[in-house]
Amino acid sequence: LDSTSLLQALLAPPNPPRLLFVGTYRSEHAETSPVLKRLLQNEGALTIQVGQLSADETAELARRMMGDRASVETIDAVVRESGGIPLFVEQLVHAAQIESGGTGAPLSFEEVLRRRFSSLSASGRRLLEHVVVGGQPLPLGAIMNAAQIAPEQARQDLVALRAQQWVRTDGIGKAGSAALRLGLLMPNA
Repeated sequence: LDSTSLLQALLAPPNPPRLLFVGTYRSEHAETSPVLKRLLQNEGALTIQVGQLSADETAELARRMMGDRASVETIDAVVRESGGIPLFVEQLVHAAQIESGGTGAPLSFEEVLRRRFSSLSASGRRLLEHVVVGGQPLPLGAIMNAAQIAPEQARQDLVALRAQQWVRTDGIGKAGSAALRLGLLMPNA
């Protein structure tokens, strides 16, 4: 909140500087985040809601990501499997490029997830399974206890899961806990 107060003070009349501030947030945080509440109260704040991409937008994104090597079949499969979610487009394009050098049809999204999941360490899979079963943000300590993973190993696994976009954290709480939630499998998580 301190940085929000500073930003608001800097932008206050009589002589506010010319500044374009662009930020992103998930819609479910608009009512729960004190920082967002303060920023969105500003009379000059403009909110643009971004939803899923259309089929044409998804195809264009996939073409740009894959370049000239993309076949029509590959692009069609990415559009069909991604449902217009840019993160899913990225994962499918990446899988298509790895599997076939970027020229063949990509795997199904289910198969992409299955392969990525099987590449995780045993403790990483166990940690992710417990996040999935929890179905909501949970403290890291509770997940570690349920998964029976040592704290240091769980932290290493968490770093890998975050880097691979399997989970997101909502911040560090008391006693080193972190709320986790599933990122890749549930677009609105």
